[in-house]
Amino acid sequence: MGARQAYAEFLQKQATEAGMNPRKIEDAFKEAQRRQDELTAQGATGKPTEPPMHPISAMSYSKSHIERLFKAQTDPVPPWPFTLQFLKITSPAAGITHDEHKRRCDHARALLQAMTEPTVPPPAQLPAPRTATMDQPETFAVLRLEVELERARHTETRLRYALRDHDVLQSTLLQIISTLREIIAGNDAREAHALADARHDEAAHLRDETHRALQHKATAQQEADRTATRMRVLEDLWTRARAEAQRLALQPGAVNIAPPIPSQARPLNRYWEPTCSRTPYSMTSPPP
Repeated sequence: MGARQAYAEFLQKQATEAGMNPRKIEDAFKEAQRRQDELTAQGATGKPTEPPMHPISAMSYSKSHIERLFKAQTDPVPPWPFTLQFLKITSPAAGITHDEHKRRCDHARALLQAMTEPTVPPPAQLPAPRTATMDQPETFAVLRLEVELERARHTETRLRYALRDHDVLQSTLLQIISTLREIIAGNDAREAHALADARHDEAAHLRDETHRALQHKATAQQEADRTATRMRVLEDLWTRARAEAQRLALQPGAVNIAPPIPSQARPLNRYWEPTCSRTPYSMTSPPP
């Protein structure tokens, strides 16, 4: 089961928790569009305002379209604005917290990114030579199984590489966060000594530096949380892809299909190599 099916199950789960069927969701979209149109026409000062960047009127939200989304038979239009509006409708109805709503938005964004990732076709392989003992239907069945198995193996490999890249990214972000903690703690101690010695200018400088470090740490933590959410989605998709590849490999006609050739681990992208030192030092002072 691919990313579109996972996205469909995600939407269906939100609707179930909210107690809303496709008809109720369509009505909620219509009401949200009516309010948006009124706000655009009147504006905050009673004058017309610029139309919103993502008008609800441009979204496909009919009952039949939502039913097809639940069955993984179509894609959201437009993908992210529709999904965000969908969650704005179902989250209050389900009574979830604001933090949980944000978590589900991150999860939905990761699913959409997985759906839109380009899929590189597997390398073309010459079909197995036909023999006189194989009739035509059997030959077609074997060839179809070979194509499906190669596609499943390629999907599993692509998701495995994506998970490895995210592992490296997450490790780098955690190193950055750890280094910033050391900087903040060190600045707190320096600021206390500066205040004790009546060095108020230095204390103010350290306080400002600590404030910037806290901002950087919060940004890195947010990115780490988003990466963790995407890793959970990728892990689920990889588990499904691996199970599908195993299922196809155990088919009777797959015994003569060559297994994939083990390849050496590809080098890590240098962009994600850690660049932060573990030695704590001031953000403005050179490392010791």
